[in-house]
Amino acid sequence: MSHGLAVAQIALSLVLLVCSVLLIRSFRAVGNFDNGFNARNVLLESYDLTAAGYAQEQTSAFNSQVLEKARAIPGAQNAALADWVPLGFSSNFDEFIPEGYAAGKQEAIEAGITHVSPGYLATLEIPLVAGRDFTLQDNASSAPVVIVNRALADRYWPGQQAVGKRVHIEGKWARVVGVARTAQYFDLDEPPRTFIYLPLQQFYTPSVTLHLRLSGDPLAAAAATTERIHELNAGLPVFDVSTLESRISAVTFGLRMAGLVSSAFGLLTLALASVGIYGVVACNTRQRTRELGLRMALGAQTGDVMRLILRQGARMLLVGTVIGLAAALAATRLMGRMLFSVTSTDPLTYLAVPAMLAVVTLGACYLPARRAVRLDPLVALRHE
Repeated sequence: MSHGLAVAQIALSLVLLVCSVLLIRSFRAVGNFDNGFNARNVLLESYDLTAAGYAQEQTSAFNSQVLEKARAIPGAQNAALADWVPLGFSSNFDEFIPEGYAAGKQEAIEAGITHVSPGYLATLEIPLVAGRDFTLQDNASSAPVVIVNRALADRYWPGQQAVGKRVHIEGKWARVVGVARTAQYFDLDEPPRTFIYLPLQQFYTPSVTLHLRLSGDPLAAAAATTERIHELNAGLPVFDVSTLESRISAVTFGLRMAGLVSSAFGLLTLALASVGIYGVVACNTRQRTRELGLRMALGAQTGDVMRLILRQGARMLLVGTVIGLAAALAATRLMGRMLFSVTSTDPLTYLAVPAMLAVVTLGACYLPARRAVRLDPLVALRHE
């Protein structure tokens, strides 16, 4: 029974350690992952002009003044407005018609969209791969334009120049003036998604978020930024004041917590397994004291006794590892959605964890074995 419990501890430790290592590696991958934009040092502040009583024709002038004042804040490097925050908790899709594309039967043609001011791509440091950014001349009196991402251009105009093509969206035909790099928009592990940027001055939306890139701590400039907005309208509510990095951190909160909890349980079971194995081997060694004394009296060498005891622990380790690996393979399949940039059958994890567990197990067996080889054979023979 004691051997069975030790084997169960080894197997459970292996399962929890494999899960925790996979989650930790996923979290580290998130921290090093290229989202397609730069989230560092970006302050976010939102406001809704419709709730404040602004008519559609008044919003453009107010938004321009907000950007002018935001760019004058000490440390400001760039500023833009958008009605959406990447990798937040909201998503916005719309159907559109790409010029020259023959849709298949029951094919849904849609893309993620956001309404942005000129300078949005520069503020988030999203590079243009072709064409140009929006300008102040892209206003209500000029021909509608859009910027699409590379995924959309490759999907609907493969091998063609996307700049100059047209799309029909939100009731208008708009010409593509730029192609931006494909980024992560709604989820970290999403496949390349089609996306369209619409200019705020041509496609109206009342609720926007100021994106302000600063040279220092964004939150240090939050009060000054809110004050500049209130200089234009003291009664305008400014809400969701935060940083772009904190918004993205919220997306990975579940992964971070899962990694921490599973790591804690994994280390706890590893400690319990080592204590349990030590207890089993130590108890068994004490029960075999007379036998070991007889072996040494008949000529058994120190290495022979050491190998005899370590072999017992190795057998428990082998059985526990086999059971644990089978259970880990089943358990990690259930957590596939929680993993990022690492598979549930990651070879490195399945090699490193059993190796670490083997070191701990054999270390727990070594102490009783070392104590046994120091026994005086005559004392061991008289042991009751």
